[in-house]
Amino acid sequence: VRLLSTPGVDGAWEDSLALYERLVDAGAAMICFHGRTRLQKGSVTGAADRDAMKSVVERLGRRVPVLVNGGIATLDDVRECLAYTGADGAVS
Repeated sequence: VRLLSTPGVDGAWEDSLALYERLVDAGAAMICFHGRTRLQKGSVTGAADRDAMKSVVERLGRRVPVLVNGGIATLDDVRECLAYTGADGAVS
């Protein structure tokens, strides 16, 4: 399941994490989390949120593999992102 993070609305991030847990409970065998919101595109792409990626890995990484995406352009980006987030892999 590919997931986008939720914009900074009060309580929305916890709601998103709860949704991701329900998806795993329902049988999702792997999560691919994109560290940008659905609003970050085109000229307002901005940086991917590695703290959000890390939160998803911390919450679900013991249950299913978690891949992360966003801000990955080079092999060094992959190494840095995996070292910081603890994710199982990165998608570019």
